[in-house]
Amino acid sequence: MPCLIRISATIGVASGASKLLSDILKRDDLSGVDFDNCSLDEDELQLDDVSVDNSLLMLYQTGYLTIKFHDKALELYELCIPNKEVRNTLYKIVLPNALRQSGKVVDSAIKRMKRALQGNDIPELFENLKQLVSETPYITGSGDKDKLYERDFRFILRCAFYLCGCRVEEEKQTSKGRADLVANHENAIIIMELKLDNNGGIEAAKKQIIENDYASAFSAEGKKIYQVAISFDTEKRGISGYDIVER
Repeated sequence: MPCLIRISATIGVASGASKLLSDILKRDDLSGVDFDNCSLDEDELQLDDVSVDNSLLMLYQTGYLTIKFHDKALELYELCIPNKEVRNTLYKIVLPNALRQSGKVVDSAIKRMKRALQGNDIPELFENLKQLVSETPYITGSGDKDKLYERDFRFILRCAFYLCGCRVEEEKQTSKGRADLVANHENAIIIMELKLDNNGGIEAAKKQIIENDYASAFSAEGKKIYQVAISFDTEKRGISGYDIVER
């Protein structure tokens, strides 16, 4: 049986677990982690003591993650975020840490983005987003830096649009290809294609949107659909440009 010492996220926040989690997120890079599809070994999950060395275990033990199912053959527990309330709490901690900005600065930007979304003011939305993600912190770790840049940037966008009240899907499969990010809001659907400046930039993103006609997959929903090509500057570590692509 997995350990039974977990506390709720609400209690965890009140008791200072959110501060501890914030410190851990500053130490560990979790930007590539899909919190709804992550896993821990059986041995890890059955530890009796709260662990600050294992970030995913810490998230589980403090109630930010819960068990989705147990894969007995692989001796793994698949985890996910338990509910919307916990997701909001977690992302409000994760996003400022990913951007190395204060919670107040991020919260103010999210509120401006929400207002823009409510009015379907997509240029205003992306101007605020551009300001929010300017000079994203350098990535640590090994491997293909371009892939890390794109992964981290998509993670930031996913968190930001979720906090704006969107249902967010990453690498959304359509009949002609995969859209990098789809933000489904009550007023509109925003389809985003991201390219690094050294990988074709905004023109390559626009070309992919046009060729794959992502919008056709969402036409039945009856909402205004926006297709946005985004270029990410790997030197300045921010959005270098964006363009709303008409169908």
